[in-house]
Amino acid sequence: MGRWFMKNVAKAKVWLKRAKSNLQIARAGKVFEDILFEDLCFDCEQID
Repeated sequence: MGRWFMKNVAKAKVWLKRAKSNLQIARAGKVFEDILFEDLCFDCEQID
C-alpha cells in the first residue's frame, strides 16, 4: 500500500495556508454580491 503524504515541507506549508484561506472564505459566506455560490460550495466541500 502506498504512502500518501507530502515529502516537501515547504509545499505542505503552502497547501495548509491555502486550506486555511478556503476555510475562512467558506465560513464568511456570501458577503459580497460578486461571490458565486458555486465557489462557496466548492470551498465548503474542501473542509470535510
